[in-house]
Amino acid sequence: PAAAPAAVADATSISPDSWKIQIGAMPNRDSATACLERARQAAPTVLASLTPYTEAVPRNGETLYRARFAGFIDQSAAQAACAVLVREDFACLAVR
Repeated sequence: PAAAPAAVADATSISPDSWKIQIGAMPNRDSATACLERARQAAPTVLASLTPYTEAVPRNGETLYRARFAGFIDQSAAQAACAVLVREDFACLAVR
């Protein structure tokens, strides 16, 4: 059997005050989850202790799914993770 994809948290379980990184916004939840999995494979050490999650957001009559990791202690930690992911050809934005 194929390996099960990593568990992805629900956005409502993420603290709104914590720092996060966003690595993409996709047209469906499956592609956002796949993006999170690719990022974890590309930068396993940096992302190991973080919580991957998707967040649905309405945009121009459609729904996009943000692919994000939560659990950073501060802005500099989020930006450091982004620096690693950018070197691995991911888009990355630190957000609060």
